[in-house]
Amino acid sequence: DQARAMAVDGDGSLYVTGETWTPTFPTTPGAYDSSLAGAQDIFVTKLKATGDGLLYSTFIGGDETAQGAPSGEYVNDIVVDGAGAAYLGGETTAPDFPTTPGAFQTSFAGGDTDVFVTRLDTTQSGADSMVFSTYLGGSGKDFGIGVAVDEAGNTYVTGHTRSDDFPTRNPYQGELGGTRDVFVTKLNPTASALV
Repeated sequence: DQARAMAVDGDGSLYVTGETWTPTFPTTPGAYDSSLAGAQDIFVTKLKATGDGLLYSTFIGGDETAQGAPSGEYVNDIVVDGAGAAYLGGETTAPDFPTTPGAFQTSFAGGDTDVFVTRLDTTQSGADSMVFSTYLGGSGKDFGIGVAVDEAGNTYVTGHTRSDDFPTRNPYQGELGGTRDVFVTKLNPTASALV
């Protein structure tokens, strides 16, 4: 088990995210997913402010072995908004990483690795706790490093890409400038479109 990032909400609850290879990683009743989907998944765990119990804990991931990929999901950042929703950013090699209906990109674009952006509402249970989840990527390798959210609910993600067809809208730079470029993307509050 490996922790990568954490955040604290207004009530003092601690959100921790990272990767796990452990089928028995602790989950809570009503979690989005209580079982490991592949060799490795990400986890999102919400601890009580006192640190003496779990409020929410879930696996999130796909089966990376479906395309013979050697790795799985990596989460690199988490932020929490004023309502206590958690926003995650990272990358996945899984062609069946969970996405939500109406999300901007519901299919894996290729190139071994795509970015993912996911919002969880830890006050909900089961599938309802995943507010949105989308891939973001092109035909090359794409990596999600940082995520942020503004007061209007727009999600920002940044990282680096090797895709000359990485999705853009109103770009400052509309094409790949070298072997690997930084990207900055703003998604609308439902993650159904690029801003």
